[in-house]
Amino acid sequence: MGISRHPFIDGFCSACKPADRRPPWQWCEEHVRVDETSPLPGRWRFGASPWVRSVVDDFANKTLRDIAVQRAAQSAKNQTVTNCASSAIAEVRPRMTVRQGELPNAAGQH
Repeated sequence: MGISRHPFIDGFCSACKPADRRPPWQWCEEHVRVDETSPLPGRWRFGASPWVRSVVDDFANKTLRDIAVQRAAQSAKNQTVTNCASSAIAEVRPRMTVRQGELPNAAGQH
């Protein structure tokens, strides 16, 4: 069992962590796992669907407003959208809220 830290310390450390500057496709290859129902279960690999990498790179391009994709059935389109959303959510920096005074307890009393 590891040492337990105060949630404030964990939040502060997370907020101070530098942003991940890798392209989203690299983040996906490290963090995304495909379930056993896929023909290629396990760690996501862009080598299996090389066309997906350009879509994920375009998703990270803040100058693009729309991305249109036309591909055949069963060509990783849903997984591509999931990967894009997952990498974007992973990069959202936590916000810290500071409140003075007492917080209400579970019964709604002060």
